[in-house]
Amino acid sequence: MNAQSEFATDDMVTEQYVARCEQHPWDRVSEDLNKFGAAVLSELLSTAQCEAMVGLFSDPRLSHTPPVAEQGTWGSGDHRYFRYPLPDA
Repeated sequence: MNAQSEFATDDMVTEQYVARCEQHPWDRVSEDLNKFGAAVLSELLSTAQCEAMVGLFSDPRLSHTPPVAEQGTWGSGDHRYFRYPLPDA
């Protein structure tokens, strides 16, 4: 089975995802990004989708560690990027 297809759930129907995106106050999201460098988009992904995304983190077929992270300049913790093609979500 394709590892990326494991992320897809019944909840990942395009119309539902678009509707969840549209419900956010994008003016406030933009302000938060400018002010804090981050913004909260609550309920953009379902709990099941978040759990599936966490599971993708350790799959070496889908992610790689950036060279900078290997140099120890990013502080503690794991840093990874998804390989292309990106997971559907």
